[in-house]
Amino acid sequence: MIDLHSGVAAPGRPLCAAGERAVSLALQDSAAGPVAYAGLWSPAADWADAGPSGHGRVLAIDARSGATTGVVRVDGVPDALLLAADPHGAARLYAVEARLEPDEEATAPRQRSRYDAHGWRLIALEPATLAPLDELRLASPPLGLAVAPGGDQAYALVGPADRSLDRALVRLDLQTGAQTVLDRVPGKSGSGLVVTRDRVYVPNPEGRDVWVGDRQGRPLTTLAVGEHPQDIAFSGPP
Repeated sequence: MIDLHSGVAAPGRPLCAAGERAVSLALQDSAAGPVAYAGLWSPAADWADAGPSGHGRVLAIDARSGATTGVVRVDGVPDALLLAADPHGAARLYAVEARLEPDEEATAPRQRSRYDAHGWRLIALEPATLAPLDELRLASPPLGLAVAPGGDQAYALVGPADRSLDRALVRLDLQTGAQTVLDRVPGKSGSGLVVTRDRVYVPNPEGRDVWVGDRQGRPLTTLAVGEHPQDIAFSGPP
């Protein structure tokens, strides 16, 4: 943990068990202090009771003491973690999980192709206990995902399998499970996107701008930002 005012880093603490790899991370500033969430992956050879491609874990860690306060096992790789509110305003931890085929990619999830996975799902967890709340099977592997203000919808970037076209913007209804392809956005790679109350912002890593559209996926404008923008973050009221 790094103090952003002083720039001083606290001593690091062990995170992974033998054979595990850290693949995702999220941080929550809770009333009790900062909580770090880590997604860990271990190939099948490192788990005596593993399935054909291994198992993952999601940990909740008190960022000040280093104590593990919660753990849940998942069937695949916890590829991404993000915190957001549900439609009722309660906090949720979302995990994007990829289930891998039993091949050499399973031993090196950071180098795998997203199309090697044979199943993707979005899992909703209760942040304090990591109890599973809900899950949604995803029709396509998401390059990036963001939950919209209000907590009833999420937006994902999906890349074409042949990588010859631009990415597609997909809207996920977190209450009904409906998944709607809205439109294509510039760029063949990159996972960054931000969703506000009425707009979606997506940087184009192959260009020099950020695509801006409405919540229906209709393009509104582009923002010139310089060469090869890789990611985007939002600060302030959404």
